[in-house]
Amino acid sequence: MIHFHLVIVSYHCSNFWTSGTFWRFVYPLRFLKVYVEVRRVINRFHNDMTPLTLFAVNAYLQIFCLLFCSGGVIQIAETTYGDMDTYNGEWTFFHSCFNSLLLFVAMNYPTADNTLTKCFVMFLIVLLIIVVPYQLSIFFEIYGSYSSYEYAVLTPSKRMKHIVLCGDLTPNRIEQFFNEIFHEDHDLVDTRVAVMSDEDPSSDLVAMLLDPFVAKRTTFLKGSILHDYDAARASCATASAIFVLTRKVGQEDVNLSDHRTFMRAMAAHRVAKDVPIYAQLHLSSNKHLFHDIEQNNVLCFSEVIHSILAQNCLCPGFSTFIYNLTTTAGCETELDDTWESRYLHGASHELYSVQLPPPHVIEGLTFAEVSAWVYSRCNGVILFAIHVLSADGHGTIVLNPGSTYWCRGNEIGFVIAKDRKTADNVTSMAKETTPKQPGVSSHSMLKADSLHDLAIIADVPKKKGTSSATTPGGGGPQALRKKRNSRMLMWSAKESKPAGQIHKRTLKECVVFDMTKLKLSSSPIVVCLLAPTFPDHMEYFVVPLRSPVIKEHHPIVFLTHKLPTRESYEPLSCYSDLYFVETTKICLESLKRGGVEIARRIVLMCGGGEFAETSSAELLADASSIATHKSITSLLGPARAPSVITELVNRANVHFISHNIGSTPWFTADDDPNSELSLVDAGSFSRSRAFASGLTYSTSLCDSLMINQFFNPMIKNIVREFVFSALRAHTAVFPNVSSPVKAGAPARMAVQRSALFTCEMPMDFVGKTFGYVFDHLLASDAILTLGIYRCVDHTALAEASTPLPPMSPTGMEEVTPPPEPFEEGALTPLINPTSRIEIPEQHRPVPYGFAYVNPKPYDIMTGNDLIYVLAHKQPYWIS
Repeated sequence: MIHFHLVIVSYHCSNFWTSGTFWRFVYPLRFLKVYVEVRRVINRFHNDMTPLTLFAVNAYLQIFCLLFCSGGVIQIAETTYGDMDTYNGEWTFFHSCFNSLLLFVAMNYPTADNTLTKCFVMFLIVLLIIVVPYQLSIFFEIYGSYSSYEYAVLTPSKRMKHIVLCGDLTPNRIEQFFNEIFHEDHDLVDTRVAVMSDEDPSSDLVAMLLDPFVAKRTTFLKGSILHDYDAARASCATASAIFVLTRKVGQEDVNLSDHRTFMRAMAAHRVAKDVPIYAQLHLSSNKHLFHDIEQNNVLCFSEVIHSILAQNCLCPGFSTFIYNLTTTAGCETELDDTWESRYLHGASHELYSVQLPPPHVIEGLTFAEVSAWVYSRCNGVILFAIHVLSADGHGTIVLNPGSTYWCRGNEIGFVIAKDRKTADNVTSMAKETTPKQPGVSSHSMLKADSLHDLAIIADVPKKKGTSSATTPGGGGPQALRKKRNSRMLMWSAKESKPAGQIHKRTLKECVVFDMTKLKLSSSPIVVCLLAPTFPDHMEYFVVPLRSPVIKEHHPIVFLTHKLPTRESYEPLSCYSDLYFVETTKICLESLKRGGVEIARRIVLMCGGGEFAETSSAELLADASSIATHKSITSLLGPARAPSVITELVNRANVHFISHNIGSTPWFTADDDPNSELSLVDAGSFSRSRAFASGLTYSTSLCDSLMINQFFNPMIKNIVREFVFSALRAHTAVFPNVSSPVKAGAPARMAVQRSALFTCEMPMDFVGKTFGYVFDHLLASDAILTLGIYRCVDHTALAEASTPLPPMSPTGMEEVTPPPEPFEEGALTPLINPTSRIEIPEQHRPVPYGFAYVNPKPYDIMTGNDLIYVLAHKQPYWIS
């Protein structure tokens, strides 16, 4: 039966092409029907094709249908009324289609042989004249409505990796991403970036995309990762990583922003299940949404920003210190008498993970002794943390366990170094020398009895069945160094009460109309919330300020437009000295009621920022923060202006904060390298006096933190330890158990955590080198020094009306004029004080200077320096 139908079809097709049978009257209608059916099928692929491609396919199909129908009509007309011999093949359908095609190309061919054909040819010519221009106009209209970025496709290569950037993108964030990802220190010669944005690039970004260096490394695609077609254009399935950035749009709830990020992350995970996803969230309470996504790396603004701002209140320059350690700087500079050269030298250091020397070299030595040896032998490399493993294989990072941890060898340590090559010397130095050799050279250069010049005493804790000449591991003699006398004032940490004994205050008890009417035991920390609602997760700001390892807890005042909700207040209800001042607007009157004039520190929180489509709108997102900062600094005066810490949306706006702060002998307005406002700030913002001094922190810096996490996965854990170290410092870590133990429960083999603090430079260290300070504190109290915060001369800030005396940031003071009479309420300096620590704390000027990470070992310390230390609790020196 099938064979019979094939013969019939073959017969009809043969007659159709080469003969003049009556089937020729049917086929023009069949072609028209086929055109209608095919068009319906093609239109179903509108999700898989762009509108321009879909229209072009339909247009081509329409033209072909017109040509085939025209060929059939011409054949019918010529063979029905003409005198041509159709059986000779002169007017077959094939020849008729060929002639109709020639008619489409050249209007003077073919020649019509009868009246009917001539009429149809004229009709066909008129139809083509109407249809073709009309279709072309629609084509160009559609083409003009779509940019070239909608058709861009990233073609993956076996020799090159690529990463995908998507989310709530703005022109500024994309440029900052490029500046960070293509930094020369990353050496990304074989990696491309696919940017997926819902909007076309701005003019500044287009100019950047035309740069040959960027053009060959990036592909800008207009589209959304929520669409499978756009995700396929970006080759998400084969990407090395997918970054999903978030930003609040308008006055929407931050939960909505987090939900958008979650949808994008889910869409990315659906098309690329094995690709790591780096996402940002506003609220840490939404972290659980990502539990089902493997290889997720979530950064929460509420955790990082609130905690860093709180640490800035305790530790001047903390945010700048962390940023310089976690961000690639790559700036080579020679040290001179300018503050900027030293600041850039510190910013050029980064965090690296290294393997410690083998057991036969360091087994039996404490972490403090190994850190001192590494600093001596590796040209100033600071070993500040170690990865401690438990019996079940799980590990934790511990900052400076000091003398409570005995190294075993081959552990993973974390160092501060100039580059990877210098950091790797920690592992390779074991082949050259060991710490068991006496007479190791020192960086101190001042004292002959420096720690590195001391003789090594062979002594170990005695164990049953072992001699005193062997280590606990039986690996040979243990090297112990002479311990220096401690100059640290001992104080007892406050013990935390059990959960059942904590008195929870109601919100009504915490609401105050005027803070100046209260009798406070110490000056408060005032937080001005510029958002229209009270932010969630403010416990991340409060808890670091209530750590038991901090000697003094200051009252905290929130100046807010709206009081917190019940859910937001519940985590804060258990903390004392917490107050809320409600106001309808932030003005001078409300600032005074909030206690700004008596505050120890003032923090301006911008509320997370808003999504902006234009560069100018993104810059204006910080208008309220900058205006409020100006109001507060005008109210306090130049001497106390550095007590204001500001959160910004756009880091380029740090120029305005610098403008609000008075000039000093170091930070002059004319010499400010960040004086020109530009969105393309490849690092100039970090050299402004407001950022170098740690008085600003931007939410956009979280983008840099997430990018560097891609290159260095351990950065997130290290930053978490620095940020939350004050909370964890009162817990002990056990190598043999996985759970931490609270303070007050001493146990054998406990490893003590440390936290980052700043303290005034003791008088014993003024005039000494940084290497001497590093050695001395390790030997006396197992305190690890990471850097200094070099302040402007205290006599320059003691009196606002006094002319600022000249001073070199190297510490060599010049002749200082005697202080002039001071007004009532002004800070009173002592007569010729030589150090900040000599000034009583209530009269001591607000720290204002720059963060200096890992100074040169021979840098001279001054009385105006604060030192960054990793200690078990906040150090206080014996005067």
